[in-house]
Amino acid sequence: MGHWIGTQLPDDAAVGLDGPVGSGKTCFVQGLARGLGVPVNTHVTSPAYNLIREYTIGQQRLTHIDFYRLVSLTRDDFMLFEEAFSGPRNVVVVEWASGFIENFAPEFLNVLISKETGDNVRRIEVSSSSPTYAQLLNKLSDYANADT
Repeated sequence: MGHWIGTQLPDDAAVGLDGPVGSGKTCFVQGLARGLGVPVNTHVTSPAYNLIREYTIGQQRLTHIDFYRLVSLTRDDFMLFEEAFSGPRNVVVVEWASGFIENFAPEFLNVLISKETGDNVRRIEVSSSSPTYAQLLNKLSDYANADT
């Protein structure tokens, strides 16, 4: 699912990920990175301790942010993350996005991942109130229905 969404995102996109620990947020980002064109030999990892990791894909950039350890934003935090969201051809993916991403991106794709019964079963809900992502959501609906 992450890979498919990565192939469909506009050049400048923001994606917010939420879900419990171990639900697969970083795994989703790994798939999304592959869909964007990040090489398979590039190890995409959680930036939980660094807060931000960046990957360059030709003229495009993937910025991966993790807000897990943040309870609130200081002024310095705000400035750091505001810079991470700037620049052309930049896809920003934020883990633990709720309560934070809307401070930096007025339009974003929201992905909620939850664990279902069974170790390897996940429910992924993708939504957005932005018209920017309407076409992607329509294609995603067709894609999901084709696999059932």
